[in-house]
Amino acid sequence: MKFGLRERLIATYLILAILGVGGLSVRFALQEKTRIVDATEHELEVKAFTIATAIGSPLEKFAEDELPYADFKRALDRLARTAEARLTVLTVRGDPIYDSSIDFRQIENQRDRIEVQQALQGVEQHQIRRDPISGETRLYAAAIVQQESSPQGVVQLSIPVAPMEAQIQGEWLALAGSALAIIAVMVFASWWLARYILRPISQMQAAAHSLADGHFDRRIPDKGTDELADLARAFNNMAAQLSEMLTKQRLFVANASHELRTPLTNIKLRAETLLDGAYSDPTVSDKFLRDIESEAGRMERLVKNLLTLSRLDIQTEADTLMPIKPCILLKAVVRTFLPQAEQKEISLSLTCNGLPPIRGNHEQLHRVFENLLSNALKYSPPGSLITLSAADSTTEVVFTISDTGFGIPP
Repeated sequence: MKFGLRERLIATYLILAILGVGGLSVRFALQEKTRIVDATEHELEVKAFTIATAIGSPLEKFAEDELPYADFKRALDRLARTAEARLTVLTVRGDPIYDSSIDFRQIENQRDRIEVQQALQGVEQHQIRRDPISGETRLYAAAIVQQESSPQGVVQLSIPVAPMEAQIQGEWLALAGSALAIIAVMVFASWWLARYILRPISQMQAAAHSLADGHFDRRIPDKGTDELADLARAFNNMAAQLSEMLTKQRLFVANASHELRTPLTNIKLRAETLLDGAYSDPTVSDKFLRDIESEAGRMERLVKNLLTLSRLDIQTEADTLMPIKPCILLKAVVRTFLPQAEQKEISLSLTCNGLPPIRGNHEQLHRVFENLLSNALKYSPPGSLITLSAADSTTEVVFTISDTGFGIPP
């Protein structure tokens, strides 16, 4: 299955949300468990201490046979009901003398229990363990019973841990429900956020498809200062440049078609005339062949000029500028036209020595000097001299081409 960018973003948000909410939920759950256990233990210890304080005098009287066991038991039963816990009273040796739930004679000596040992030392202590008689797990707390600083016994309170665990489980379920609700909200928020973030990208995707179909006027909103807005502006700029290049290309094709139509027509007419029998007349055939050659040369120059214009339209100055040695450039131009100059018995003279390099477009400068020298050869009489020179004038290099042609009338 293929997942798009939106699905991957939503999945990332959800994973982060689940990890974050899950981690916090576990932490809060453990804290809540600790809080409930600590509160229950503290409450049981307080109750044990309160009962131990209350039965100091009755326990002393009972030990001295001044209080009947029935009266002593009724008093302890009331305290056990008030405490809502199982109450066991022990002697300082750990022997049980009362239990609010079962016959105390069934209970073994509790001297070795941790909470009892700590209580006899004056320290409140609690412990969770399994009750050997009922088999249930209970929380125990103990407090020493004193009368005039004399230890009289130990009060032992216990409650089953099942209600406490049920309370903890209820808190955990409530916390889990809250976490699921938060995750559900974050799912919607992730979907909305991914949709909001990817909206510009979706617009760019649609615009790119439209651009590929030839709709170069398509633009996308580019408001804002973030990276997506910068990308949108770059896309719009690219679309504008493509539209401009396409317009120039169409104009170039139109210009080429228009410029080449005339020489092609002339060549076609003269070729048809020759095929119709004019080639048998040497004078006519020679003239027409020269005309065809001239028109072909004209077509060649037109193609070169059109290509030059096309390059000027699509190239930038930064792409084409390079160091050029003026003397080497002029020597190359002269070598190109030496055969034509010799054919017309025209002399070419070049004066150029020790000039520094200049920055320019080598091909375009070569084309400029070709056109100038071509015109000079075309309009100079046989036996004349054409002079090319380049000189340094401090801030620039001056190129000169001089001939003895009739020139261009004002």
